[in-house]
Amino acid sequence: MSGSTPTGEPAQPAAHGIAAGVVLFGPQRARLLALVNAILPEFGRVYLFVNGRLDAGLRDELRGLAPGVELIDAPVNFGIATALNMLTLAAALAGFDAICLFDQDSRPAPGMVSGLAATRKQLVLAGAFPAIVGPLMVTPTGESYKAPRVFRRAGENETAGAMPVDFLATSGSLLDIAVFRQVGPFRDDYFIDAVDLEWCFRAWAAGFSVWLDPRQTMPHTVGEGQIRAGSVTMPRQKLFRMATYVRNNVYGLRLRHLPRGFRARQMVYLPAQCLLYWRDQRYAPAVARRLFQAAVEGLRGRLGPPPDAPEN
Repeated sequence: MSGSTPTGEPAQPAAHGIAAGVVLFGPQRARLLALVNAILPEFGRVYLFVNGRLDAGLRDELRGLAPGVELIDAPVNFGIATALNMLTLAAALAGFDAICLFDQDSRPAPGMVSGLAATRKQLVLAGAFPAIVGPLMVTPTGESYKAPRVFRRAGENETAGAMPVDFLATSGSLLDIAVFRQVGPFRDDYFIDAVDLEWCFRAWAAGFSVWLDPRQTMPHTVGEGQIRAGSVTMPRQKLFRMATYVRNNVYGLRLRHLPRGFRARQMVYLPAQCLLYWRDQRYAPAVARRLFQAAVEGLRGRLGPPPDAPEN
C-alpha cells in the first residue's frame, strides 16, 4: 500500500503492507475468534481495541492466540471514534501504510482485503487519491437486517471497477494512513454514530476520494433488526444509539463539508426516522423526550460521550 496526496505523486508501496484493526465491546467469543482466525493469515498483524468490556477468560485467550495479535485495553467505553483512531495510530507507529478496519461482528470473505488492496493500487495509479476503499455490504442470508445504503458520488466516474461514493461504513474498509494524517482523526466527540459519514465527507473536501468495490462483498449487520414502514426502513437500535445518531446528524447540518443536498435530505429523513422509531417504541413519552433532547443537543453543539452509553 502507498500514501498519496492531492498535489503530489503516489508514494511507492512499503514493505510493511497492511494491518487489521478490530473494535471490541462485549464480543461473542465464537464469532470473534472466527474473525481473528480468518484475517490473521492475510495480515500477520491484528490489533484489537478492547473498548471497556471483555470477558477476562477471552482476554487471556486472545493474548495467547498468536504473536501477531495485539490487544489495546481501554478502561472504559471510549466510543467507536476513539477506538478507530487508536487502532490507526498503532498501525502507523508500527510502520504500516494502511489498516483494514473491522467490527467484532464482521464476516470478511477470504481474499476480500487482497481484492480491496488491488483496487486501491489501481485507483492510486489512476490519480484518484483514494482515502478509503470498502466492500459492498450485504444482509446475511436468512437474517432480517438493513444493509447500509449506498450513495453514489455525483459528478464522479467509476474507476478501476470501483464506484465513487459519498461515504462508507468503516467495517471492512481499507484506510490509507498517510491520508488519515492529512484529513485528521475520526471525531471523538461524535462517540459512535455518523463517525464514518463525517470523516468520508471531510476526506472528499480535502481533495481525496472514497470508493466502493462491488466485486468485494461482506455480510454486515447494524443494530438489532430493522424497523419498516412503507418505503422507509431503518435499523432497530437501543435508545442511546438512536439518540446519539439524532444528535450527531442534527449537528452535522452545520458542517460545510457535508454537501448541501445531503443536508437537505437529512432534514426530511431524520424526522421521519424519529417518528418511525417512536412508533416502534409504542409511542413511549420517555423516548420522545430523549430524542427531542438529543436534537437540541445537536443544535447547541453539545457532543461527547452520551451519559446513558454502557460502560461509559
